[in-house]
Amino acid sequence: MTEPLKYKMEYGILRGVAALVCALPYRAALLFGWLLARISYPLAKKKIVTAEQRVRQVFGDTKSDREVKRIVWIAWRNLAFSAVEMIRTPRHDLNWVKRVTINYQAFDKLVEPARKGGNVILCLPHMGSWDVGGVSCARFGIPFMAIVKNQKNKRTSEYLNRMRSYTGQTVLDRDDPKLMRTVLKGMSEGKVLVVLPDIRARNGGIRVPFLNGTAVVNTGAAMFARHSGYPILPGITLREGWRQHRWLTFDYVYPDASLSKEEDVERMTKHIMGLFSEVILQHPEQYFWFNKKWLLEEE
Repeated sequence: MTEPLKYKMEYGILRGVAALVCALPYRAALLFGWLLARISYPLAKKKIVTAEQRVRQVFGDTKSDREVKRIVWIAWRNLAFSAVEMIRTPRHDLNWVKRVTINYQAFDKLVEPARKGGNVILCLPHMGSWDVGGVSCARFGIPFMAIVKNQKNKRTSEYLNRMRSYTGQTVLDRDDPKLMRTVLKGMSEGKVLVVLPDIRARNGGIRVPFLNGTAVVNTGAAMFARHSGYPILPGITLREGWRQHRWLTFDYVYPDASLSKEEDVERMTKHIMGLFSEVILQHPEQYFWFNKKWLLEEE
């Protein structure tokens, strides 16, 4: 099948931007990302208006129009910053991670279960710079694997996955019918599984309280915990200013064999989403409000 012209142009622009971003010093690359965000912001009017509607849905009358617009602009700008950081992944060594992560010592919590002969499932929301969390794991010598959705543009998807794999990350296809088996095998080999659970379930899923509403979400992290017996570590990478990040981790969430599988999966999922919801409500400008399918919509 002939590749659509739109996909060719998209890939060409991506590679051109990537070449420039990688050639610039980090601060200059972020400035370039800011300029791209400022230029694209009015051009993405439909996405911006939709994001503002979502913020108003969550906060009601507690946020003024000015506050709503500020939240969405910073979220858009942070998205550009995160894209810059992901593209520059090959240049991010351990020293860089330590420079930009205010409390990088918190990553020790990821390796604690390994010291006892176990493993852990890292659960992150689409908040702050989630890719920095993955890069940091790798630079601290923590092997990990992540489940991703491939893009429609095959070449763009392959390029993004190559950027992720530079850290030593194993990229797993969300639609792989052997996904459960592959994940459990990887975890038995010592790889940490990274899951981003705040995605609307395509089918199945469970209803959980989230962002002052109800969301239907996947139960992947809890299912993997239940099948493997390993705990879940909920975590968030918050951006502070332009160049600094703060790593937040919560208490481990352990599977409970005394409960039925359905009860246990629901318990763990609700607890984790509740933690994330609380932090997002405190720092809404850090959240990704631009999903094609909004979590709080009904089927």
